[in-house]
Order: sequence, then structure tokens, then C-alpha cells
Amino acid sequence: MTDRLRHPWKTKFRGNLIVASLRREVLPHAPAAWYVPDSVKIGYEISFTRYFYKPKPLRTLEEIRVDILALDRETRGS
Repeated sequence: MTDRLRHPWKTKFRGNLIVASLRREVLPHAPAAWYVPDSVKIGYEISFTRYFYKPKPLRTLEEIRVDILALDRETRGS
């Protein structure tokens, strides 16, 4: 099984956080789970969607209705 376990940056590193969280959060569900200590990386992940995505406002039902009726007229040839 390959997966990642992420902790908030503010997590205090007391003792061996990796082993403690593995025992607490992973082993009850996957008793054969293990990790390679050399593969542990400390870094930061930025969610570009969360910070940079600006959703477009939704169209009103009336605008959608007008578009559907226009397409209907166009396909009927009227």
C-alpha cells in the first residue's frame, strides 16, 4: 500500500511523531503498514485551487432558459 500522511505545519514535533501517528491513525486499519524512514520529507504544500481559483458567478435560471429556447429554435430550423 502506498499512501501519504500529512500533518498540519503547526504540529508540534514531540518525540517521534511519525511512529506515534502511524500507530494511532494507520495501524488500526492496516496492521501490516510500515514506512521507510529515509523517505520522510518535510515540506509545504500549497493548494492553488484554494488560494487562486476565482469561480465565475452562476447564470440565472432565466438566462439558461433563454439559451435553451434559442438552441431549440435553432435545431428546429425556425
